[in-house]
Amino acid sequence: MYFKLVLAILFLSLNLAVYYITEKNNQDKIEYTKFHYLNKLQLNYEAFLTFQVTQANLIYETTLNKVGLVDTISQAWNTDNVEQRDILRKKLFDSLQANYKKIKEAGILQYHFVFPDNTCFLRMHKPDKYGDNLSSVRLDFAKVNTTKQIVRGFSQGRTAHALRNVFPIFDANNKHIGAFEVSFTTEYLQKHLYHISELYSHFIVNKTIFDTKMWERDDRVIQYIQSYENDDYLLS
Repeated sequence: MYFKLVLAILFLSLNLAVYYITEKNNQDKIEYTKFHYLNKLQLNYEAFLTFQVTQANLIYETTLNKVGLVDTISQAWNTDNVEQRDILRKKLFDSLQANYKKIKEAGILQYHFVFPDNTCFLRMHKPDKYGDNLSSVRLDFAKVNTTKQIVRGFSQGRTAHALRNVFPIFDANNKHIGAFEVSFTTEYLQKHLYHISELYSHFIVNKTIFDTKMWERDDRVIQYIQSYENDDYLLS
């Protein structure tokens, strides 16, 4: 009887040991898989950031090298005549419309020109909205127009978030005449990550980053819905 009890205890101990080892191995596999995919995601995210900087730089250079573009912006900044400024705005829009259509298909969200005082001159995505001062809404524009240095990074605007690249603009005499934005959607980032990694992701933002109930407005550049994770977050 005693012998059978010892065998039973040994058998139970062996099963528990096997169970522990199996569970430990399964947990290790889970942790390794999580580490592997998170590391892969991080590396591909960093690669994307480098890629979008290169793309933004190329768009900036090809845009500003367009014949007459800088002169058009300079004339608009240096005139107080509203009608003349409107004519110059339309001239700039018409000259860039075909190019904007192409880069928009490639994932560009905003193609945006602002004067040195942070007043919007032309939004290619919304040409009928202009003249508003962005100093308190777009700190990246304010910084570029102050420092005259490029500013990059993720930021929230009045109606949309984006991965932004903001460049200073200078005329032929090296006089500062404004800033130019090239922004990428986070959807473009998600598609990029899936294409190179086959990793599905979605992007959520906290409602507190908006100063109004932006998600209820009709003029949104990006459409937002309630996220599944938390009532305080929106899914873009």
